[in-house]
Amino acid sequence: MKIKFECKWGKNKYLNIYLIITVLIMFGAFWVGYELISGLSDASEIKKLFWGIILSIDTATAVALAFLAYFGYKDYAKGEDEIQIVLDVDGKKYRVDELKLLRKFFTRAEILGVLGMIQNDSTGRFDFKYLSDFEFLDQINDIQKGKNDKMIIKLNRDEFNKFFSKYFQGKGSNE
Repeated sequence: MKIKFECKWGKNKYLNIYLIITVLIMFGAFWVGYELISGLSDASEIKKLFWGIILSIDTATAVALAFLAYFGYKDYAKGEDEIQIVLDVDGKKYRVDELKLLRKFFTRAEILGVLGMIQNDSTGRFDFKYLSDFEFLDQINDIQKGKNDKMIIKLNRDEFNKFFSKYFQGKGSNE
């Protein structure tokens, strides 16, 4: 029998990291301080122990906050990534170079807006099967979570010719 350990951090991921780092460093600092002054019974030595504990809390908190700042910056920077949109037409890929979206703005509405900008008839509506597929929404979610850096929209040749062929005329497959 296999036991599978799965940790779900959820919304409190950074708070949990902060608390774990703080407690570990406090424990380590306290243990070192305790070892150094164990066996001392003088009142001034008790003050040293007290201030040693305060110092360990201070150090642990500072280190944990430094880690939090680093992780927070990484998340912020990830939101500034540009996401490439690629049309996969029966295995032939067409990249939309001029139209990229920042990860933090990568939503279904924005994707449809970009596709609306490059369609053959900008006053009409486009509709193709892949837009109502759960895989389309899964890709959006993966991109928003930082698991993927490219949106691949699958079309058949008829859908491509009907909605997007004019934009790519003369460009050929560029991926």
